[in-house]
Amino acid sequence: MVKKKKVVLAFSGGLDTSIILKWLQNEKNLEVVTFTADIGQGNEIEEAREKAVSLGVNEIYIEDLKNEFVKDYVFPMFRANALYEGYYLLGTSIARPLIAKKQLEIAKKVGASYVSHGSTGKGNDQIRFELGYYSNNPKIKVIAPWREWSLKSRGDLINYAKESKIPIPKEKIKTFERIYPFAWLGILSETPPISEELIYANHKTGFALASMRNENLSRYYIQTSIEEKTTEWSDDRFWNELKKRLPEESLENLVTGPSIEKSLAPLRSFVVEPMSYGNLFLVGDAAHIVPPTGAKGLNLAFSDVNYLVETLEEYYQEKNKTVLSKYSKRALNRVWKAIRFSWWMTVTFHKFPNQSDFDQKMQETEIEYLENSEVAQKSFAENYVGLPF
Repeated sequence: MVKKKKVVLAFSGGLDTSIILKWLQNEKNLEVVTFTADIGQGNEIEEAREKAVSLGVNEIYIEDLKNEFVKDYVFPMFRANALYEGYYLLGTSIARPLIAKKQLEIAKKVGASYVSHGSTGKGNDQIRFELGYYSNNPKIKVIAPWREWSLKSRGDLINYAKESKIPIPKEKIKTFERIYPFAWLGILSETPPISEELIYANHKTGFALASMRNENLSRYYIQTSIEEKTTEWSDDRFWNELKKRLPEESLENLVTGPSIEKSLAPLRSFVVEPMSYGNLFLVGDAAHIVPPTGAKGLNLAFSDVNYLVETLEEYYQEKNKTVLSKYSKRALNRVWKAIRFSWWMTVTFHKFPNQSDFDQKMQETEIEYLENSEVAQKSFAENYVGLPF
């Protein structure tokens, strides 16, 4: 009998990495070794061990990295004043290089041929993990399931979990999701912005967006198929397509140049209800995803944290555990309003497959009404800036 090759998986014990674990076993025919880094998760660590055991893992590694994380990563980050895109502090993302380094140490110890992570194929976490891998071992082989498998939505994940007999506390949560049939192809360029204001464009060939990062850094997006590859889009091709979609009067201010980053982002709306269970509280992307059209992701995360802090303050002041149930209801009330606004922005400015002339007229009428109605503008401004919390 041929001995299976091993893969060391960065394992949290959550639904995504549990599914990845079974996928590596079933689809890749690999023996999975799990590594869970303790950087302060509390009870989740032991739950991850139990989940790994239940999924048939024989080699389970858990390491307390709290001191090393703070000493060698968090404190240097503070001293360097490291800000993401020059705007906000990095959070747990700064732990990814440390986790990657420890994964490689375990891979060497157990003789694993591969390492794997659960980051999606659209964000920066995959880059943090994989640069961490390759900087420590350029020859290591990396498996990134989100870039390989056919599972595209939360519903696909749930179905795979059921088929693989991965336990899901389905009676405790309900999920709501809409997958949009397009993506955003974006570039970041070290060029002056076309405008200090955002420019949204509804063009016959698709949506476009121009945004300012700072006086010498600009980000631009165009709507594309989900199946597009960034490697197939040269800078010249992107700029030419962008010029077709932006308003003519704005083009005289457009400065083009080489991109320093290029990405493809699928769009979806996703909400989990409730946002709390027992002593577990969900905030930010763990509870909801909004398409970036409405620019509400970070705003919602801040409001979640605000509501949670207020709830915890009330709990500790009154010593009454029943107040904890208030968090989910308060947060979701605002979340669904932001979901609605981001959905409206997405359906108003994008071209959908098989879009009819009637659909196009509805989009144009929505935009014209917004342009000419003071009431509509006030409502738009309130939602775009972010509803009170």
